[in-house]
Amino acid sequence: MARGRARYQKGRVVSTENGGWEIHYNVYLTDSVTGKPQRHHRSRVVGRAPKMRKAEAESILAAELAAINGGPITRPADGTISFGEWMKNFYIPMRGSNWRDATWRSNQDYLQTHIYPLLEYVALKDITKFQVQMLLNRYQPSNKPLLAVDGSVGPSTCTAIETFIASRMLVCAEPVIRPASPELEALNGGSVDRIAWGGVVDAAFKARVTSISLELQVAVDFLMAAIAFESAGTFSASVPNAAGSGAVGLIQFMPATARGLGTTTAALAAMSATQQLDYVRLYFLPYSGRLHTLEDVYMAILYPAAIGKGASHVLFSSGTTAYQQNAGLDTNKDGSVTVGEAAAKVRQQHDRGLAAPHLG
Repeated sequence: MARGRARYQKGRVVSTENGGWEIHYNVYLTDSVTGKPQRHHRSRVVGRAPKMRKAEAESILAAELAAINGGPITRPADGTISFGEWMKNFYIPMRGSNWRDATWRSNQDYLQTHIYPLLEYVALKDITKFQVQMLLNRYQPSNKPLLAVDGSVGPSTCTAIETFIASRMLVCAEPVIRPASPELEALNGGSVDRIAWGGVVDAAFKARVTSISLELQVAVDFLMAAIAFESAGTFSASVPNAAGSGAVGLIQFMPATARGLGTTTAALAAMSATQQLDYVRLYFLPYSGRLHTLEDVYMAILYPAAIGKGASHVLFSSGTTAYQQNAGLDTNKDGSVTVGEAAAKVRQQHDRGLAAPHLG
């Protein structure tokens, strides 16, 4: 059915038995077969006394009727509405009436303390599937594999969404995360404005690594975890390789690698960490768009031929020099080192970087 012509109406606000304010009005829809308008009644609870006065409920009703009656609406649908504006003016007045007092208090406290300071002015249209996957990874248990951050919503992402909602949501919800939804509100407790290990680097570094991650189409948390591992948690441009290989810096540039990027390890070591990020970008640029998993990011540093091969792919087998040099990575002692085993310590850095005080 299509929306019929506007018909002026006042609607009404009534008090429910349990102290709620319930608004009532009609919408007129045109039947697609007969072409005749049909009246449909709409009602919902918008708040509870004494938290909400009747006058406030009447204001909510008036705002909804403004559009139905053909009058001006309170906010044009121009695509720039922010998360905070939508939550405060639309979602909470609509859904908050279903929350118990304790739920209301905890949700409001969480919004004020953790969500609004970071996301209040973020446009809803800027929150993407890519970001949702990255945020879901912040809630993955350490014994569970991380999601591929590729913007593709497959079975693993769907399962992660369902698990997150079942374990985190305070009210019943669908196993879906939509823009401007309560599920996204809860998910953003791991805000996109904070990143793994962001609490130990300065603002310039954080801004630059975030920009590079967007260009490379890689989760910034993954890139920061790899840098944390390679630099032994120092995020220093001059940190040398502990084994004496001659490598240096954020991703342990080898001398030959530095020459291939048009510089030297000595020049790299003399840079600030933020300056050296430009060479991190140059190094990863050939793999742009291919680094969907944490393992992919680390393989770009350790063994680029294994990018996209998956965690079970065997890198080194018993009886080879490469295996002897990396035997310490063979955690299950089965005579082979897989991508997953090689990246296990990077995963530890990922999870550690998302915990206080490192997340920032």
